[in-house]
Amino acid sequence: MSLVVQIRVTPNAKKARWMLNEQGILCCYVTAQPVDGKANKAVIKDLSKRLGLPQNAINLVWGNTERIKRFEIMTDMSMAQFLGYLGIEQQKSLI
Repeated sequence: MSLVVQIRVTPNAKKARWMLNEQGILCCYVTAQPVDGKANKAVIKDLSKRLGLPQNAINLVWGNTERIKRFEIMTDMSMAQFLGYLGIEQQKSLI
């Protein structure tokens, strides 16, 4: 079973963090540059650490060079559990 999430990635941030913006879009700020896939790798590494999953359980399935990306996470957790691991309170618009 897998969970597919859409994430807006902002590279070159001063501080790495996760948040929901005012439109309810999941945003990830990474300090890595958007060069040679470094920002994408930083998102996967951070997700792996926060979720306690191996990095190969997280795949970028769409948006390699776009700000809006889709990641497939090989897990049976719900969206609410996923957001909890990221430290984001549940919002009805996403669940």
